[in-house]
Amino acid sequence: MNNPNTIATFSIGSMAMGKQRAQTGIGGHHFTPPPTRAFEGFVATMARAAMAGKKPYEGAVELQLTSVFPIPISWPKVKRQLAKENQIHPIVCPDLSNIIKAIEDGMNKIVYNDDKQICRHNCQKIYGESPSFTVTVNKI
Repeated sequence: MNNPNTIATFSIGSMAMGKQRAQTGIGGHHFTPPPTRAFEGFVATMARAAMAGKKPYEGAVELQLTSVFPIPISWPKVKRQLAKENQIHPIVCPDLSNIIKAIEDGMNKIVYNDDKQICRHNCQKIYGESPSFTVTVNKI
């Protein structure tokens, strides 16, 4: 961490998952679908490692997120090159807002006390050679 305002940063070499809609169970209670719970748990594990025992930050924060989607192999070379140069963007699922929400919720009580502390976003979906996502949380 070169930036003194950085609270936590981590990268994961897999696709980010978007938060799924709550499901309704027997008796009308709502619950988070198991795949979303698992992804948020994975983010929590990575966030804990990045925090290295530090307590959750209590002030305002900025969330930076880059979610890299694999360039489809079926695309012609010209289109693949345009994707590498960020001339073509991944307008595919999951929605960026759903990815953000799953990651924010996974870091609650670990990087910050509550995601209401996030006052600024710098988030993007891009194409790259292999799927990954990078998360950085900075003090504002």
